[in-house]
Amino acid sequence: MIAPSLGDIYQAALKTINSDSKGAADICAYFFRKAFSLLRDGGASGLIATNTIAQADTREVGLDWIAGNDGFIFRAISNLQWPGEAAVNVSVVHISRALRRTAYLNGKETKKFINTQLLEGDSPIAPAPKRLALTYPRASGGTGVLGIGFVISPELYGEWLREDEKYAEIIQPYANGSDVVSLIDDSPTSYVINFGERTEKEASEYPLAFARVREMVKPIRDRITRQIHEVCYWKHWDKRPSLYKELKGLHRVLVCPFVSKHLPFKFLPSTWIYSKEVVVIPTDRSSDFAILQSSAHAIWARRYSGTLELRLSYSISDALRTFPVASKAGKELSSVADAYLS
Repeated sequence: MIAPSLGDIYQAALKTINSDSKGAADICAYFFRKAFSLLRDGGASGLIATNTIAQADTREVGLDWIAGNDGFIFRAISNLQWPGEAAVNVSVVHISRALRRTAYLNGKETKKFINTQLLEGDSPIAPAPKRLALTYPRASGGTGVLGIGFVISPELYGEWLREDEKYAEIIQPYANGSDVVSLIDDSPTSYVINFGERTEKEASEYPLAFARVREMVKPIRDRITRQIHEVCYWKHWDKRPSLYKELKGLHRVLVCPFVSKHLPFKFLPSTWIYSKEVVVIPTDRSSDFAILQSSAHAIWARRYSGTLELRLSYSISDALRTFPVASKAGKELSSVADAYLS
């Protein structure tokens, strides 16, 4: 992310200088565009970038824009593990302002185009799937609490309950991305303080929890000067109320981690709070689990999501909402899923 590292002014300047920019694009996209802008007709450039150059918004801002302005990829290594200490995969991309007779992808000659996903294709620009109105439109990332002080252990929660049972009113089970991968049942490994929309006075009526948040969260919030989501330090930063409204009435919810080596979906209780590291899909249907845990969806997700280091970085917009799903899944899918989950 550009703004947190280099500042809002720098990111705004990039967007002003470069048309069709998106805030989520990695900075390497702009280096590619700058190099391309310096080429004469027939000239060529070659750059090494993280493999996100061919993924999602970074691809759209960088390689898609270049291909749309008469640039051609004539040589590329799509995925290469960096030989240094960094756990990252890179792409090597050579671009020309003239179409060449032959191209070389991963060391092999191809008569087709090398498209902007660094795959063989019939066009220089990789085809992008369309987002579908009926495919999990309410799926979302979970809560951004912004403050580790909100999160407590089961042991501390037990101590507070022994002090006063009213603490159960403002504490809920909590799961982050690692929990989604590692949990083998519905027993939470952590809890989260959740004052909801209570005022400061109302929150202070739970003194142990309020003191912890004031001591551990307030100093962090006081230092934040940009993109203020929530001015009240005792409240979660990004509460996602519309998401949790969707979960009411469901006895369980389908979740997966945003970032993981594999793509594990599982059902967990709808009454929990899920962190921003978790993709939350408001459904309790077994058939949805069968569809999303399928090999077909796994292949689709790896094609249209991104990566973080060597792990999959799942995209709700590009991989989930574009995946074709039958409006009425058959009972067979539910039966298969129930057998798998039992």
